[in-house]
Amino acid sequence: MSTLTAKGEKEIQAYYQGMAKASGQVFTPGAAFSVSPQVQDKIVKEAMQVLNILSKINYRTVVRNAGNVLSFLVARGITGRGLTNKNTADNKKRDYLTKFRTFRWLVPFTDIDNWAGVVKLVSVLSPLYLRAFVEEMIFIALKGEERHDDPESFYDAGDPGAQLKKVDRGWSVILEADLPGNIITEWEPGTGVIIYGKTRNVPVGAVTVTSVDGGAKTGIPLADHDFVTGGKIHFKDQVGYTDEYSVEAETTANLVVIDKAYAAGDLAAASRLEQHADFANIGELVAVMKRSIPEVKRRNLENWIGDDILAAYEQKILASADPATPSEFQYMQQSTKSHGFLPSFGLPDFPDSEIWVVNPRVLSIYELRGSRRREAKQDMDISSYTDKTYLEMDNVVEDPEPFIIARNLRQLEAYEAS
Repeated sequence: MSTLTAKGEKEIQAYYQGMAKASGQVFTPGAAFSVSPQVQDKIVKEAMQVLNILSKINYRTVVRNAGNVLSFLVARGITGRGLTNKNTADNKKRDYLTKFRTFRWLVPFTDIDNWAGVVKLVSVLSPLYLRAFVEEMIFIALKGEERHDDPESFYDAGDPGAQLKKVDRGWSVILEADLPGNIITEWEPGTGVIIYGKTRNVPVGAVTVTSVDGGAKTGIPLADHDFVTGGKIHFKDQVGYTDEYSVEAETTANLVVIDKAYAAGDLAAASRLEQHADFANIGELVAVMKRSIPEVKRRNLENWIGDDILAAYEQKILASADPATPSEFQYMQQSTKSHGFLPSFGLPDFPDSEIWVVNPRVLSIYELRGSRRREAKQDMDISSYTDKTYLEMDNVVEDPEPFIIARNLRQLEAYEAS
């Protein structure tokens, strides 16, 4: 356990006193002070400069904790030539409800003492605090699962995001509740996956099939087959296996399990297994998703993509470019920034194996004006200054129609004999 030096304590208190004074308040360690609406507006404005995503979406302050969303959005066009507004039931306004949340930030005594007298703490702590706050706020908006009364009960030292996912519903959860048809979890019914890439055709040879699940399924020994679990598969040059089969969950790296009743025997020496992709590439999938959005709402669309998908795609594309030909290499680099003729963005903390096609201006975060309170004090047990922010927020999808999600994406590579 370490203690804070007198100099460090003096400077950290001066930091919080300046913060409280800006809101017309007095700082007392351990007592919360209100952040004025004017300072709150300034924080929101500064936050929008921290991450690129905040320049795309709406981060708004609202004067009531519940009400209609702020943008005037309608489900259909309303221009006409009559005196009556028909189909008014389709022109639905959307509601929001802010909910109390806390942000707990720790400043170690050692850091305070190292900075004290060397730099102004406000120039160091304010940007660090704001970035930490914004990163968690966006994580919740992207990956939030539910608005739980006790998110802290889900704390997991091995998974820092477990607690955050229980703070509030993220945009994708809101979309699934409001317009479930805009969530695509599979392309071929019953597969549970969306496969993109090449046809994979792998020689099997004269192997002996095995019984799986008490004979209800058949196992085919095949090392490093790389077929997509859940996808459909079929045989070539093999008598008795004429149907299309599902690659079952019991499949391992060296065993393909299919939904065919087991029959003892060996496969033919020339037998092969083949699996097809649903889409040739990400761009084709994105184009199909875009066409699923009403034409009048296809403006300003972007393709948001998980880092896992984007990294694999970039690696494959860039590996095929010739560095000795600068124009080709530059073209290949540029091709990773657009899919389906929409600009693509890879986002940290984005859900794995997902692609979003969205007009970012329908995605919002609302913060209740006047709800911010700040509290700070020494915590000797953890040798840190504990800084707590109390506020009310809500994630909002202002219009679900220009927002569509594809989940469970899997890449399929062509087979290359070693």
